[in-house]
Amino acid sequence: MFLPQDAIEAMLEKCGISGWDHFYLSCEVGLRKDSGKLYQHVLNHENVSPSEIVMFGDNERSDFQIPADLGLQAIHVMKPSNLLKAIPRFADLIPDARSASPGEQFVFGAIAAENFSSVSFPQFSADDMFRSAQQIGYGLLGPIVLSFCQWLERKVAEDGLKCLHFLAREGKFLKRAFDLWQRTRPHPTKTEYLLISRRAITVPCISEISDALDIASANDFYGASIESFLVERFGITLDDATWIEIERRKLWQRDQPLEIRNGSVEHLKPLIARIMPEIISEAQAERESALTYFKRMKLDNKESAVVDVGYGGTIQRHLIKLLGTEISGLYLVTDERGHDWGVQSGVSVNGCFVEGASRTPQASPMFLHSFLIEKMLSASDRQVMRYTGDGEIEFRDFQENEDKGADTRTEMQDAAIKFITEAATIRDDLLGEFTVSSKLCETLFARFSTHLSPNERRVFENLALDDFYCGRGIVN
Repeated sequence: MFLPQDAIEAMLEKCGISGWDHFYLSCEVGLRKDSGKLYQHVLNHENVSPSEIVMFGDNERSDFQIPADLGLQAIHVMKPSNLLKAIPRFADLIPDARSASPGEQFVFGAIAAENFSSVSFPQFSADDMFRSAQQIGYGLLGPIVLSFCQWLERKVAEDGLKCLHFLAREGKFLKRAFDLWQRTRPHPTKTEYLLISRRAITVPCISEISDALDIASANDFYGASIESFLVERFGITLDDATWIEIERRKLWQRDQPLEIRNGSVEHLKPLIARIMPEIISEAQAERESALTYFKRMKLDNKESAVVDVGYGGTIQRHLIKLLGTEISGLYLVTDERGHDWGVQSGVSVNGCFVEGASRTPQASPMFLHSFLIEKMLSASDRQVMRYTGDGEIEFRDFQENEDKGADTRTEMQDAAIKFITEAATIRDDLLGEFTVSSKLCETLFARFSTHLSPNERRVFENLALDDFYCGRGIVN
C-alpha cells in the first residue's frame, strides 16, 4: 500500500493493532510482497527461518500463496467485503465499487469494515444480516437515521424552517443524531425536544362529543379494562356512584373489557355521551397548562416543524387545533390518514421514506414493520400524561418491566451514533457532501425485517415498549 508509514500505523492502531518491534513497508524498503522479495528481506533482516514467521493477509496470492511457497506459515484472512457478500440478504445489494455512488460506497464499506474486520469469526452465520444489537445499530439504524437527517436538512432549506421540534420519545434519539450531523455546519438549525404524547395533546383539544369520538376511534384498543381506556384516552376516573348509574342504565359493565377494531366505536357512543361532562371538565382543566408549555417552547409560529416517526399526524393536527397556528410535520413514514389530512387542509405533512401508506401486504416494510423502528428509536423514559399548573409535566408512574432492554437499546443507538459520527468525518475531511439514499435504506430494512434470523429475533425480543394507549401494556 503506497501510503506513508505514519498513515498506515494510524490505521492499524485504530483497528487495535500496535506494539510492533519493526515495521516493514513496501514503499519504504523498495520491495514488494507479490515478488517474494519483501519476504526474503524480512527473513534476512530478522535472521529467522521461514517456519518461524506467521503471515496474516487477505490477498490470495501475495499474502497466502507466495509466503506459503517460501515456507512461511500463511493464514488467509477473508476480505470484509467478501464476507459481506457471503450473506445472502446482502449479496445482490452491494454495487460494483466503480459505479457506486459515494453514499453507497460509504454505507457498504463502513458496514463491512465494522462487522468483518476481525481475523476470525467463529460464530459467523450467513443467516444473520446483523447478528447483534451493536451490528443492527451501526449497519441498519445508522444509515436510516443518517438518511433522515440529510432529508431534514433539505426540508429546512426548502421550507424556510427556523426550528425543528423533535417529539418525545423517539425524537430524543433523532434530535441527538441530527445535532451531531449538523455539528460542523456554519449555521445549524435550532432544535428542541418536545415533551408530548397523544394523550397529553388530544385531551386539551376536546370541546364536543365528536372530538371525544375521534380520539376513541383513532387507535384500536386490545381488551384492557374500560377504566384503563378512560384514563388513557380522556384522563378521567369515574367514581363508584357514576359507575352504578352507568351499569343501571346498561351503558357499560364496569368489569367488561373493551375492544375497538378498525376504528369502530358504535358500541361506545352511549357511554361517551353520558360521561361528556366529565371529559369536558378534564379538557378544560388541562388546556391552559398545555398552552403555557407549548408557547414556552415557541411552537406558536409558522417557521416551526414537528419531527417524529409518523404515521397519521395526530400530534401535529392537535397542536394546530390547540394553538391556531400552522405547523409543518416531518416524519420517517406517513400513512394515508396523515397524507390525506395534509392534502385536504393544506398543511405540510411529509414522509422521508414512505408517504400515504395503507396497511396492505404490498405496503413498504418500513410501514408494515414500523414497530421494529419504534423499538430501535424509543427512549427508556416515562410517558408524558398531561400538563399541569404553569406548564409542568406529569409523567406516567413507572411500570414493571418498562425498562426491559434499556441496555440493548442504548448499545444499538450508540452504534448508530458511531456510524453517523464517521459519516460526518468522511463528509468533512474526505468526500464533501454525499447522500445516503432513502431507497437504499428502505431496501436494507426490507431485507432485514422480512426475514429475521433467530439471532436477530432474540435482539428485538429483548426490547420492550409500553402501549397502554392501545390497551396492550408492556409489549415485547
